[in-house]
Amino acid sequence: MYACVFVCVLSVCDAVMAAGFSVESVAFGMGGGLLQKVNRDTMSFATKLSYIIDEHGNERDVMKRPKQEGSKTSLPGVLRVVAGEQKGTLSVVPGVWNRETKRSEGAGESVMRVVWDCGPVEGCWDEFDVLRARVESQWTDAPPVHDVVSGELKAKSERWVEEFNAREARKQQCDGQDGVVKQQQVDGVEQTGSVGNSA
Repeated sequence: MYACVFVCVLSVCDAVMAAGFSVESVAFGMGGGLLQKVNRDTMSFATKLSYIIDEHGNERDVMKRPKQEGSKTSLPGVLRVVAGEQKGTLSVVPGVWNRETKRSEGAGESVMRVVWDCGPVEGCWDEFDVLRARVESQWTDAPPVHDVVSGELKAKSERWVEEFNAREARKQQCDGQDGVVKQQQVDGVEQTGSVGNSA
């Protein structure tokens, strides 16, 4: 017996009939995968890297921007979720990483809380009735449509893309030169080398 989703059920039925047996001789269990398949694809959810500090202490914003699937573009830098200007809304805004407190800082009070830190954090879990009341209140206050990405963060993303495109253009320009010894700065690291083909 193995876990199976709806597409898998159809495949099993096809194989049974191809072998000359009746589908009535097969029994399927009703697990959660058939009843409600909830995963990051069905929820349109993904976790992506947005900011790193390397082993030398250098900080850098990171952004995913696939050429062919714009819907998978991510947001760069340290992010904060704060109450929006309109009642019942939230906004994602840029933040600054505080290395001492290991928390993001910036404008507005963050609505995110640490609930798990190598185990459950005591005192941060609400009773279910409190949670239910908060969700009902926020749900009625929330507008039907709202863009959670702040204007400031959109501008930061556009600057990141412009800087990336400029770096790529310089790189392509250098790759097109023959036998030129070139010095360039890539992501804060100075590199010297010869580009082009040698005869």
